[in-house]
Amino acid sequence: MSTFEVREGKLSPYYNHFMDYAFHDCTATDTRLMGVVALRATWQSKEDSDKYLVQLIHLDFSEYGIDEYAEYFFDRNGTKKNVREELEPMWRRISGSLGGKEVEIDYPLMHALIREVLATNEKYAARHREDIREFREKTLFRIRQMEEACRVASEEADSITDEADTITDEAMSRVCPKHLTTFETINYFLMRLAEHDLRGAAYLTTIQTDELAKLPMLTSRMATLMLNRISTYSIKQREKYLAERKAKPAPEYEGKETFYHLKFIHQAQEVYYYGEAEITISYPGGDAAKKITEFRVSFYHEISEYEAALQLRRPEYVTVYRCKVPAGALDVERSSFISDAQQTVSPNGVLYLLYMRDNRHVNTPHYYMDQDLYGAYLLTLNDEFILMSRDLSRITMMEYDVEGGILGSELEHVGSYRFEQPIFREFASSRGLRFDDMVLQTEDDDPEDDE
Repeated sequence: MSTFEVREGKLSPYYNHFMDYAFHDCTATDTRLMGVVALRATWQSKEDSDKYLVQLIHLDFSEYGIDEYAEYFFDRNGTKKNVREELEPMWRRISGSLGGKEVEIDYPLMHALIREVLATNEKYAARHREDIREFREKTLFRIRQMEEACRVASEEADSITDEADTITDEAMSRVCPKHLTTFETINYFLMRLAEHDLRGAAYLTTIQTDELAKLPMLTSRMATLMLNRISTYSIKQREKYLAERKAKPAPEYEGKETFYHLKFIHQAQEVYYYGEAEITISYPGGDAAKKITEFRVSFYHEISEYEAALQLRRPEYVTVYRCKVPAGALDVERSSFISDAQQTVSPNGVLYLLYMRDNRHVNTPHYYMDQDLYGAYLLTLNDEFILMSRDLSRITMMEYDVEGGILGSELEHVGSYRFEQPIFREFASSRGLRFDDMVLQTEDDDPEDDE
């Protein structure tokens, strides 16, 4: 007796398209130590080599797991070729702000990275908003379909395996920047500890994972490294530290150690923590293979928002223009700078965030979290165009870009300001507020109007 079988059509959201495709390649950003990695996986049709399925995946190794996911189908010779016009800007958006380089990785490593963030996210998923949980469920469904298709392919052709659920240091190095400096090693280590990312921290140290888990920042809330000041020990401080230390260096480290004192701030939502620590960097395999061999926290305690603000305070440089045309008619992306910026909608207009193209800000003895932001632009509801940067030379370059280009004829320069207290974020979040109203409310501004 014949039986009926119901099968999903290719237009069904439940159809497993990955069964029709074979894994081709994957591009990743080498930004694992920043706690994020962008993946671009390409799958080639088994029936038509000109047809592709592309996944864009943004991995967060703290609590959100996969926090962006998109799929694109296109045919190199067909009507869907124009999908690339949407795919490429999307890839630039999720990968460009990470400041890393693009590297090629295989399917086992790609799969292992995905499994790692999903396992991390599992611990925090229940406390997220409903829309985030719904996005997670839809994404998980597609990831499971991808895994199923690869298991079938592995059984049929023995060409793909998804066995690598443990990432070795050798595999990890594919998605980490090469030849880290001492400052990068220390700052990345504090970032990973703040975000409870033991795997990321373990890559930088010889300290055992169970010992890392006992550190104060691992037993408090998940946080973000906002500030870190690194100072080298003087000869006297070094001698005192060596006399007090309990652990003796292994023979391979003898004479190959440097010692630093750290002062740092972690932020966990509205709570701030101030910490001080001593850290030892050793070079068992030469300068390119430096590792953290000791990390001793001497102080770690919650501080007030006011105390944190005093230490985190940096000036904001703001330039204000008045639009000669309605804001909606101003094509700001004609600016070469803004064309590379990330666009978001804020309560007071459209916000464009321009990030550095690399992560050089990590290679500094005085690290600030927001140093990766080159500058920001806000096209307001009141036909104002606002530029902001924390660096005077950068705001100057942003002004040259705007005034020297096509936009210059459509904007009228109002004034340039230096604010000791940050005001730009509050202004962007205040619907309908005019900038001169904000200036009147701010007592610490230092105008440098050149009109």
